Amino acid sequence: MTSLLAAIDAGPLATTIVATAEALLPVLADELDVVTVDHDEALDVAIAYHVRGLQGQAGPALLAEISGDGVAGIVVGLRSVAGGPRPAGHVTEHLITRCDVPVVVVPPGAADGADVLRRVLVPVEGLVPLGPEVEAFLQRLESHGSTVDTVHVIDRASVPMFWDGWDEQQVFTTEFAEQFLPLSDPALELRVGDVAQQILQAASLHESSLVVIEWKRELEGSRAPVVRDLLCNTRVPLVLMPTVSQGAIP
Repeated sequence: MTSLLAAIDAGPLATTIVATAEALLPVLADELDVVTVDHDEALDVAIAYHVRGLQGQAGPALLAEISGDGVAGIVVGLRSVAGGPRPAGHVTEHLITRCDVPVVVVPPGAADGADVLRRVLVPVEGLVPLGPEVEAFLQRLESHGSTVDTVHVIDRASVPMFWDGWDEQQVFTTEFAEQFLPLSDPALELRVGDVAQQILQAASLHESSLVVIEWKRELEGSRAPVVRDLLCNTRVPLVLMPTVSQGAIP
């Protein structure tokens, strides 16, 4: 049996985090385990689940739970004011940079998590194919009826010579999708511009309910500018899939 952790506190995101975890359960794990380091008996009533209390500081305590056998992922919240050196908040950042399982981060103001599998956006870097864990996750999403949209953003400084030719764009898009996308019916949208901004615009255009990012778990210094921007500005939950693949979002 595998479990999906939903890490909550007494804040306003608790019920949305649990609802998001419940919706993701069929594609990530067998059972839901709701945990907190800030246990309040009122939480049990508010979310209609028993909340298992953990001891110690939040980041290390949650990481210890994830390191145990059978934990397939964790759902956590983003802090209310994102930005600065810790765009996700110190606990969530502690987890996303150390976990070797998917971390789902739920932003303030996210819609009811029950609808999270409806439409999923997957940005594709395109240096190498997606990692096997991401491929398997996307295939499970498809099997559960999710509409999966993919987007590849080309930086303005790297626009191919053929970009003004529509036929050439179509050929490039088809070949790119066949090479880098594991989906049964690969469809790809190409965009030009700032990567994070274009991903957010694509999510808005497609009315995405979830964004899946494969990344290298590095936030130090100037690393992971795309992930930083997404954490600061996303309006829908992000699934951060850890990988060592060269094709991951930097």
